[in-house]
Amino acid sequence: MGAPESPRSPVPREPGPMLRRSLGSPALFAIVWSSLAAAVYFSLGIVAENALGLTPVVFLGAGIWHPGSPALKRIRDTLVARPEAWRSALAAVEPVWRLADGESLKRAPAGYSPDHPLIEDIKRKSFAVVSRLTQREVTASGFLDECEARAARARAFMELLSSALGVEY
Repeated sequence: MGAPESPRSPVPREPGPMLRRSLGSPALFAIVWSSLAAAVYFSLGIVAENALGLTPVVFLGAGIWHPGSPALKRIRDTLVARPEAWRSALAAVEPVWRLADGESLKRAPAGYSPDHPLIEDIKRKSFAVVSRLTQREVTASGFLDECEARAARARAFMELLSSALGVEY
């Protein structure tokens, strides 16, 4: 007598790829395009998180988060070449916006002077500003007007980043 047949015997398959295509071209295009757009461009959007389910944290964000090396270098070069434009852009968004916390290099990036007056900004890995909102502001009837007003305040910051990256704002 032979060995009993396993209840999980493999199902015979035709030779060929193991993965089958389930998304059509438009869906794949949308996925690739949105990934590229998110990587290349920056966004102004509303981000709502639920911090441990206890306190809602709502803020607007504008800028570019963890750009690739070429974009990062272009932004850093702009800070070096146009330090007053950077300072003006930051002053224009205050007090409604503030620089977002994020990762920074421990030392000056290669090719940048550690003594530069903006070295702490040059060491940043992201260039974004955030504007906190209260739950009351988010649920108020004038919420969209408030978002529009805050977005207008971020314009100088976004224009500087756009010019640094060579894209139209």
